[in-house]
Amino acid sequence: MAVAWVPVRVNPDMRPSRLVRSVSGYVTRWLLTIVRIFVLYKAFAFLLTISLALVTPGVILGARFLYQFAIGQGAGHVQSLILASLLISLGSVIAVTGVLADLVSVNRRILEDIRSRTMRLEQRMSLGACPSKAGGGVKVCWGLGLWCHGMAGGVKVC
Repeated sequence: MAVAWVPVRVNPDMRPSRLVRSVSGYVTRWLLTIVRIFVLYKAFAFLLTISLALVTPGVILGARFLYQFAIGQGAGHVQSLILASLLISLGSVIAVTGVLADLVSVNRRILEDIRSRTMRLEQRMSLGACPSKAGGGVKVCWGLGLWCHGMAGGVKVC
C-alpha cells in the first residue's frame, strides 16, 4: 500500500511558551550551561586562562613601575604598583583555585570509576556469581564486603 500524500497541519499557539520566553534568554541560558560544563570538565585550563589574563597585565604594570623607579620618576606611579600587586595576587589565587579544581576533578573521576566497578560487582553478585578466593573453598563477595562460606541448597550462606 503506497501513500501518495498526507496533509500536515500546525497546531495554533494556545498560550506563550514557558520554556523559551525569548531567543536571547534561551541563548544566554545555554551559553551559561556550556560554560558550566566546560568548567566542570576542564577547570584547570579555564581558570589558568583567567589567571594568565590577570597576571600578564600585572607583570607589565610592575615592570613599568620598576622602570620608572629606576630612572627616578617612580614617585607618581604608586597606583601602578598597587594595581600590579592586586592583579598578580588575584591571578595567583585563581591559579591555585584551578589546581584545587583539577584535583577535585581527578577525585570525581576516580569516584565515578569506583562506583561503576562496585555496581558491576553488585550486579554480578545478585546473579549468584561470587568470585572465589584461592584455597579453602571460601568465597569472597567483594561488592558487599561479605565472606561467603559456600552454598546451602542453592542459597549463599554469608
